[in-house]
Amino acid sequence: MNPELELIKKKIVELVEKIDPESWVDAQVIFNFPPFINKGYNGTYLFRDEENNILPIFLPFAIDLQNQILHFIFKYNQENQYNTITFDIRRNDYENATIDISFNQEIENNFQNTLPKSQRGKTIPWWKNPDEIRGLL
Repeated sequence: MNPELELIKKKIVELVEKIDPESWVDAQVIFNFPPFINKGYNGTYLFRDEENNILPIFLPFAIDLQNQILHFIFKYNQENQYNTITFDIRRNDYENATIDISFNQEIENNFQNTLPKSQRGKTIPWWKNPDEIRGLL
């Protein structure tokens, strides 16, 4: 596994370890990176209980971890095309947590559908736009 992705996983595990393990059974953290929005991403935290109910648990990501995630997606997208990082963990099984990076066409399609027709397919992703990435180099 990529050492940078492994470090991101380790930091997320450290955050999850601080949550009372009796309050949740498993969790999934998903980062979606729309291609053209100012170095941003959407994060979804899905903690579930024993009845598979979604719990209102929030992970407080420090600025350095957020920047590390953005730097990672920037770096990886210089050679590949990725827009999703998915982290899965079960309580009391932290050492077997997983983190994967992938491409989800639906994220691209949803973003393109929000653009005016004149801009669809003509805008380059933020990770290939030098004006957008100065802080990530």
